[in-house]
Amino acid sequence: MTNLQQRQLVKGLRITGVGLAVVILVIIAKGWQGYWKTEVALKETINSIFVQSVKDAVRLKAVNKPDVRGVTISVPAKTSSKSTRSSEIYVSQDYKLLMDRVNADTINRVFRQRLRERIPAVRSYVLVDYGGNSSVSDDTLSCSIRHRTPVLHQEVFNEISYRGLVCYSPSVVFKEMSKGVLHVLLLIVLLLLMLFAYLLTKKYGIRRNTIVRHRNGTWNIGYTFFNPVSGKLRCEEKTVSLPAQQLKIFQWLLEDENHRIEKIVLQETFWAGSFTGYNSMTGSINRLRNYLNEVGCDFTVSTEKGSDWYELVVKEK
Repeated sequence: MTNLQQRQLVKGLRITGVGLAVVILVIIAKGWQGYWKTEVALKETINSIFVQSVKDAVRLKAVNKPDVRGVTISVPAKTSSKSTRSSEIYVSQDYKLLMDRVNADTINRVFRQRLRERIPAVRSYVLVDYGGNSSVSDDTLSCSIRHRTPVLHQEVFNEISYRGLVCYSPSVVFKEMSKGVLHVLLLIVLLLLMLFAYLLTKKYGIRRNTIVRHRNGTWNIGYTFFNPVSGKLRCEEKTVSLPAQQLKIFQWLLEDENHRIEKIVLQETFWAGSFTGYNSMTGSINRLRNYLNEVGCDFTVSTEKGSDWYELVVKEK
């Protein structure tokens, strides 16, 4: 990979990073907008359910209302500060039915059943206030402050008011949200993340002092790109084509695990039986070095005095 390609990679990483940040911000904005709208709609839905529940649980359904007979009920009456006695009063059947149906637990059972049919994870409580007296269903202490608790009002009779409290976690709203746009945006984030990871791998997997073989058979010798098929070395704007002999030697050096090749192997391969084989080998290696230097490669072919090996090593700066 050339320095130009490295700069292009860095530019690509920056653009991808900015794109990721923008898409994530859009997801947050869209998510919050969708959450807010869904919660408003959810409250309206719950309020509608509550109103209908109160009507079903409280409205008197006397068929022959004009012919309703009165009944006698017992009520406690204080006779002193320490004792009470029961007294009987005569009330209409309508009032008796009314008092039977204004119980908070009764209303909440209807309300809760209707909620479960529509929004299972919502918990409900009902407060009934009539004539200065009030009753509440269940214990509202179990309703966490972390949950939403909108208060719903409904008045069925002039002197009686009903309040419903509902508790639900944010996940309930999230489940009710329309997520079509979010799914598309999340897919874009996934693709950008994959591109970002790929660019990072390419950027940091190739360094000046590394030799990397790619899946298509090409190589990066530091920042120099080598294509064995065409025999070309390329770095920056410079390109050289290796002759057949230097190409073969260079391939051997690259493909060896330690990037080494024995001198005797070279002589026997190219100059077997030649009296000038050693000098010819030295000249061929020198030409390979010159090609590498010409293209600006960070590697060279090195050998120590008396060594039996040629080795491809990074140049010392």
